[in-house]
Amino acid sequence: MRPLSWVDRTTTLGWSLFDLFGCHPTAPLSRFDLMGLVVLLDGNRIVAVSEHTAAIETKLGARQSFRRSENTTDAVFVWELD
Repeated sequence: MRPLSWVDRTTTLGWSLFDLFGCHPTAPLSRFDLMGLVVLLDGNRIVAVSEHTAAIETKLGARQSFRRSENTTDAVFVWELD
């Protein structure tokens, strides 16, 4: 049996596609309140995932926390950007 990937784990924990791939339609890299986890990663790696947060390790070894947004009503998927 293969271990769960972080995508499998987030889905199992109730994360939506907007939590992973959402962004603001006109300011996708500026509006952190609507930024999904994948958009925020920028080459860094996920080291832990829980129901509401993900721990990210940067290329320099620093740890950062990502908290799922409660508001995704204005978000679009990253692949919907022009």
